[in-house]
Amino acid sequence: MFAHVQGRKDASREWGEHVDKVLCGQLGLIKNRADQCIYQGTINQCHVILARATDDILVGTSSLDTYNHIVTTLESHWKIHNMGQVSHFFGLRFLFSSNCMTIDQTHMAHEVFNMFMVRPGINKLSQEPT
Repeated sequence: MFAHVQGRKDASREWGEHVDKVLCGQLGLIKNRADQCIYQGTINQCHVILARATDDILVGTSSLDTYNHIVTTLESHWKIHNMGQVSHFFGLRFLFSSNCMTIDQTHMAHEVFNMFMVRPGINKLSQEPT
């Protein structure tokens, strides 16, 4: 995050506006109305979905060239740490096969249920091993 906005009340808003200028302005992505941290669009004739959580960004596209274009654009603004293919992102588990990606949120659903729905004397949901 920018050193000059850290610690200020509006730091999160200013950072978000800066990120939006790059993702929407430069890359031409559109923010999802239901979830303001999801962006989508078409770059180099390939569909792109991008998820952002503060300064963590997850990029989804079927084209390596499009992915590299996005990374190059981001690198022109920030120092990027490529973590490779995603396996987990904010409680979601990503599973890949040769032609399919599955997003599993069972673990997160169990955590939310156990946090808000469990009452004294009622057992918590157990995690099934996968």
